Amino acid sequence: MKRLLAIVLLLLFCSEARADQLAYLSKADAERAAAFIRKQRKIFLYCGCCNNEDRHKLRPEKVEVRYTGFEEFYEVVVTYTGARSATPESQAVDLAYTWVKKKFKFDTVGTMLGLAHDPCNPYRPK
Repeated sequence: MKRLLAIVLLLLFCSEARADQLAYLSKADAERAAAFIRKQRKIFLYCGCCNNEDRHKLRPEKVEVRYTGFEEFYEVVVTYTGARSATPESQAVDLAYTWVKKKFKFDTVGTMLGLAHDPCNPYRPK
């Protein structure tokens, strides 16, 4: 029984750990990602490892690098307008779940920058 409980807890921990793969970055990676996202007309937020099917198409208006306050980690913050509101909103993004369309397929920003991660399920427009 203890072994089963330990396995269940380990699986829960591992599934939750996948939700923030490329949210906290080195300063250099965060700056590269910010520069890349600034060049995009649209980005798509979709967590392929999460249990929901939320997909958001956004138009980045401003992209910044912000210190997280934890060790030497930084994050990429995108100010955008999207389908939910015409008023600009800001959000820190996880590069493992921030997608861009290149030619006829979608790739994560993490993939485009050569950062190791697992996007789980690919982005497919509805």
